[in-house]
Amino acid sequence: MLSSLHIENLAVIKNLDIDFKHGFNVLTGETGAGKSILLDSINMILGSKTEKELVRTGEETAFVSAVFENISNTALSKLSAIGVSPDEDGLLLIERTLSCDGRSAIRVNSRTITKSLLSDIGNALITIHGQNDNRALLNHANHLKFLDLFADTSNELSEYRKVYDDMNATYEKIKELIRDESEKARYTEILKFQISDIENAKIKVGEEEKLTEQKKKIQSFEQINKHIKFINKALYRNEKFPSAFELMQKSSEHFDGLCDVMPQAAEFSEKLKNFSYELESMCESAKALLGDMDGDIGGMLDKIESRLDLIGKIKRKYGSDESEVLKYLADKKEELQKLELSDELIKQYTSDYNKLKNDAEKMADVLYQKRKAASDELSRQIESNLSFLDMSNVKFFVDFKKCELSSDGAEKVEFYVQTNKGEAPRPLEKTASGGELSRIMLAVKNVFKDKDGTDTMIFDEIDSGVSGRNAEKIGIMLHDAAKGSQIICVTHSAQIASKADCHFKITKSSQNSRTETKVELLDYDGRIDEISRIMGGINITENIRKSAKESLDNADLNFNDKN
Repeated sequence: MLSSLHIENLAVIKNLDIDFKHGFNVLTGETGAGKSILLDSINMILGSKTEKELVRTGEETAFVSAVFENISNTALSKLSAIGVSPDEDGLLLIERTLSCDGRSAIRVNSRTITKSLLSDIGNALITIHGQNDNRALLNHANHLKFLDLFADTSNELSEYRKVYDDMNATYEKIKELIRDESEKARYTEILKFQISDIENAKIKVGEEEKLTEQKKKIQSFEQINKHIKFINKALYRNEKFPSAFELMQKSSEHFDGLCDVMPQAAEFSEKLKNFSYELESMCESAKALLGDMDGDIGGMLDKIESRLDLIGKIKRKYGSDESEVLKYLADKKEELQKLELSDELIKQYTSDYNKLKNDAEKMADVLYQKRKAASDELSRQIESNLSFLDMSNVKFFVDFKKCELSSDGAEKVEFYVQTNKGEAPRPLEKTASGGELSRIMLAVKNVFKDKDGTDTMIFDEIDSGVSGRNAEKIGIMLHDAAKGSQIICVTHSAQIASKADCHFKITKSSQNSRTETKVELLDYDGRIDEISRIMGGINITENIRKSAKESLDNADLNFNDKN
């Protein structure tokens, strides 16, 4: 539901805030007061294309923001798809800035998004019905979705789609296996070559890293050997001079000889022995670095480089590392096995496909029967609404066309309307424009008011071409349709305005040589004044005011009471 709207520097609006209410809201005012600008501002936050000329003269930018609450599941799903969610209070803030150079910036709960994403979200938040703007219901691509909402086919459709998806997946497997014999033979040879190529290389995970380390060690052999020899001579074994190890051993023996005269001698002797053992261990660890490098160093390096070269070639052809290469090998072995057993697999998959297709067709027929039964009730309810609006000659039809199985079933659906007896029914999207179309849309929307996932509907001058009794009935139906949701209606009709739960008056005035539009939420007396103005024009008599008050006081009559 649209909770509040803030507008800055948009055409004749300098700065404006409107807090809309739940239920039926109306906007009235003199022609040219700025009602169309308000609709332009709402269209801005719905992602519609905007013209730079809307920026107020003398300003650099125009700004519109809107707060939504009680977000529908449909809108929440679209928001979730782009990683946006309402705040902790369940509110959604949409902001849009329009620069005088035509550039636009859009933010949803502080996250920047594109105009196309905003448009997708906007369609789930607000539906606008006007002489030039009827969205979701006019698009025949949505008609099956609306019929399914009315028929409540969600469970049947979900089960059908599972079987349909399995059927398509099985068909794709069959297509992969069915090849021209020469193509099959050629591909078999390619697979065998690739498998042999990898298997002959005997690739192992981690081998390249290990070989690279060995190569680095061999290339540093001389330097490593020099260090190890010095360490060994100085600390462990030295033919010319006593090593540290030998000196520690001798010193330990001499400390043993002092045990009778020196209390700490035995402790010192033991420490020296331990130090000597540690030196011995250090030297052995250093010698181990040479490993098997005592042989033909050049030959060893050639062997390692040759192996690394082979691994590199295999990687360039089959994967970025040994793990990917081995996975590629496993995949190709599986493909080869399928090819070699393709005839048997094709037979099995074909049997599976035929069974799934048969199941899908049966489930599609169940869907069709439920939709067909619901379409009759849908037409009845819409025609009942049209009759209440004194459009009893208008007939509503749901046209079914059988088609190949798809994710939606085995039929396409389009809404048709017959506006006059003797004329052929026409698609809803090609129905006459203007007030007549808006009233048809109201009759349709009143049936779907709790089902289409859009909580806010806007009707722009739905009273075009009607007055008196017809206008009052439109007002009653708008009031009824707004129960449990929100309707905002721009109207010039006193009968419609009197049925609103909330009435806003739009005025335009000149201040400091500039024109500005203001919006005022009317109280009871203010509503009587405004309804009287609409009824009476220039001269508002006491009788007109009395009629306005009577019309307002009788507004609690609802559609179900009247129908």
